[in-house]
Amino acid sequence: MKPRAKHKWSEIKHLGLNPERIASAEENVEKDSLAIRLQIVREAAGLNQRELGKKAKISQSTLSRLEREGNAEITTIIRYLAAAGARLEMSAVLKNGKTVPLIHLPAKERMRKKVPP
Repeated sequence: MKPRAKHKWSEIKHLGLNPERIASAEENVEKDSLAIRLQIVREAAGLNQRELGKKAKISQSTLSRLEREGNAEITTIIRYLAAAGARLEMSAVLKNGKTVPLIHLPAKERMRKKVPP
């Protein structure tokens, strides 16, 4: 990966980087990051898009778009990860620093691993 170029504010302020453009750029970075990470998971599982798609019951074209755009419903991402032998863990982080789990392990898996709900 190419290292980021560093610029002084005086060199780039004329580009009109208002809060809306910055937020939009950050959103694009997040989508790209997800897409790249999903591809890494698939490759680590030793699967190509067609194989993973068959296991996840997702078309190869949908998988390709997901790995390119990183924009999908959570249920699609969960199926993608499960087909690759992985799972999604997601929590909300509150302002006070506490976390609230949003996606739990299935009950059978919690019992097997003796993890509290």
